[in-house]
Amino acid sequence: PLSTILILCVDLGTDMIPGVALVYEPAELDIMTREPRSKNAHLVPGKLIIYSYLQNGFFEAFGGMITYFVIMQDFGFRPAKLFYLIGQQGVVPPQGSVYDSESADFGNSNAECAGDQLINTTKANTSELDVLDWLFTVHKDVDLRMFFLECRDGQLISKDLYGCLLYTSPSPRDS
Repeated sequence: PLSTILILCVDLGTDMIPGVALVYEPAELDIMTREPRSKNAHLVPGKLIIYSYLQNGFFEAFGGMITYFVIMQDFGFRPAKLFYLIGQQGVVPPQGSVYDSESADFGNSNAECAGDQLINTTKANTSELDVLDWLFTVHKDVDLRMFFLECRDGQLISKDLYGCLLYTSPSPRDS
């Protein structure tokens, strides 16, 4: 998520450069001698709408989606698997937790294994898992790498989002 200051920088930065460019645009000397547009002429013609929404809008949306998928790929979430994350269950880590691939619980101290079952240590019914709130900002600070965990052979591992095993927690026997 973008911070407030960063949003202001983007807004002001993208508004100021075109504004300065307009200052240096040469004056149109005949602007007051031109005929006014007719009463039936549209302020925004169809050709401009097609150009701005269909042509430029397509490329901007495509560029935004590519950027989203590339960044999620860098965090270990393959684009093909992203569409299936919405209903998956996990354990929400405590506030302020930091992902650690070397830790046995990956930084999520609320998650533990009981055999091959993931349990939530914060709930009375420990087998009750959480579902992320994708619509509102309730879980905006949750690191997905700490949420999507599963148990195999009594160890916590990151869910298989690549089609292969991402990370296995260090075994207590190895230390």
